[in-house]
Amino acid sequence: MTSELKKFIIEKINPIVKKEFSIGNDFELPRIQKITVNSGYGKFRHEKEVVRKLGQEIASLTGQKPVQVKAKKSIAGFKLRQGEKVAYMVTLRGKKMYDFLSRLINVALPSIRDFRGLNSKFDRQGNFSLGIKDHAVFPEITFEDLSQSFNLGINISIKAKNTQEARFFLQKIGMPLQKDMVAKKQEIPKGPLRGKKQTNSQSQKRNK
Repeated sequence: MTSELKKFIIEKINPIVKKEFSIGNDFELPRIQKITVNSGYGKFRHEKEVVRKLGQEIASLTGQKPVQVKAKKSIAGFKLRQGEKVAYMVTLRGKKMYDFLSRLINVALPSIRDFRGLNSKFDRQGNFSLGIKDHAVFPEITFEDLSQSFNLGINISIKAKNTQEARFFLQKIGMPLQKDMVAKKQEIPKGPLRGKKQTNSQSQKRNK
């Protein structure tokens, strides 16, 4: 079964991208290859119940069972030994990948308090990374059962010729990048507010 987001990309977004960058071959279009989600639990690594519950929550919000990641080196200051399990990681592809991305864009990010858009963190290949401070912004996590809040690191691997294509592609999908949100705010008609501001400035000049 095809994801609604994938269908939307094929039918609506790809034609726009082709026209913008004069792409003749569909195989040259930017496309998402995989999404990697990780969450570290280093300081809670000895609390088995907290670690177990986080694993269940990551599985719930991604739709896939996560694997545990081990520390690559020892850190004396944190009493961390090489080989200790310190994080969960999930690699999503196919329908699960598109479903997760759809929930991220349409539900999770808009529910973040005072959200002002994402910083554009692209690498040279066009891959996009973002961080979420509280994994409970996903609807699958209920506050009643939440014992601890954990960060999420999300990497969207995009096959594109350059950063410009990758950025444009994500913009059209609906990813709320910071510059785009500023532009949208500037497009909002000022209406009567503009007149009020002019009146205030004029009165200030008169007072001077």
